Amino acid sequence: MKLEIFCLFVLATAANTERACDNGWLPYKNHCYWFSPSPDTFHYAVIICSEKGSKLLEIKDAREEKWVLLQSRIRGYSLVWIGLTDVVDDGQYVFLSSGLTSRYSNWDKGEPGGGTIENCVGLQTKGRKWHDYLCTNKFFYVCKKPAKHFV
Repeated sequence: MKLEIFCLFVLATAANTERACDNGWLPYKNHCYWFSPSPDTFHYAVIICSEKGSKLLEIKDAREEKWVLLQSRIRGYSLVWIGLTDVVDDGQYVFLSSGLTSRYSNWDKGEPGGGTIENCVGLQTKGRKWHDYLCTNKFFYVCKKPAKHFV
């Protein structure tokens, strides 16, 4: 009898527990990540992420970057857009969502190097470094939002 009550309690608790992330999103450290099924321009990636109630990936530290790199390599991505751009003020890379500079950076040697032409930032999965690119290039992208229990 005690075992039956315990089992019912566990099942009821599990049934009432809300998932931290929606279907198709992966959890990592209090956030949810969605990996695009196809490449798109920087602009379109921003729009899709916004429509999903999220932001284009903003990498906060090396650990998060390593996790994103692992997930991207599993999917066969060679490059992913991240939410940094200098389109407003050339040479001043800021997060598109807030206009703030990133505390963490991982630029490759000689980067950013695109001058006024390359204004959007991508993370190379093999080299594991950031580069600036033409915003019209089509790359895979990652959307990020807080996990439900942290909203």
